[in-house]
Amino acid sequence: MKASFLPWGGTSTGNGWLRNAAERLKETGLQVRLAQGAATGETDVIGYAGWGSNDPAEKRRAPGFHWLPGAIASWFVSTSARTFVRPPPEWTIGSWKDPATFHAGSPQSLIGDPLVAPFGPPVGRRPEPTRGILTFLKRRANVLETALRRASAPEAARALARVYAEQAKERAQEQHLDEALAIARRAVSVRPDEPAALYVLGMIYLVRKERARAEEVFKMLIRTDPASPYAREAERWLGH
Repeated sequence: MKASFLPWGGTSTGNGWLRNAAERLKETGLQVRLAQGAATGETDVIGYAGWGSNDPAEKRRAPGFHWLPGAIASWFVSTSARTFVRPPPEWTIGSWKDPATFHAGSPQSLIGDPLVAPFGPPVGRRPEPTRGILTFLKRRANVLETALRRASAPEAARALARVYAEQAKERAQEQHLDEALAIARRAVSVRPDEPAALYVLGMIYLVRKERARAEEVFKMLIRTDPASPYAREAERWLGH
């Protein structure tokens, strides 16, 4: 699974953004490719950013990748969000010197071409209503789980523990406390020293009125990382 494909060829500032994004994504254990010029034929792409028609090497209206469900893409093109009307099938990137090549007032590339719905309903059953943040967190967790199955990476494990903690918090807010507790425990099992995971687990115990278990987790959090803001919150709950 390719975490991101990042061609570059525009301004030095924008190229710096792409380089920094590539390095930060590598820290999660995902496969990242940083390349100059146009690219095509990539498979299993979950994220993509580049210059679109602002790159002189890019002559196509779309990169021609095979996308994974939930993939995110972005082009650094000022007119890319100019319309939600799909161009004709034969339309492609044009020239400012030739108005006949324009679509919706510009010859430049569009990100929303064609419009997609990456999170389709499960086959054979009605989908459970869920907020967008939970959909994103589940997709993020799947990517990190795959990366960790391929190779051990401390930063990826820490990121996964945090994602699980966020999932648990969201489910707790929706009063799905059994599920929230199971996810929070999973977060701690992935990274026992992650303050965010320990704090969420303790808070879920409090909501479930399991005060003794909450106190045990909060004390563990304080011992693990006393300088963490989560530890200070835990101390407040313990009455210290």
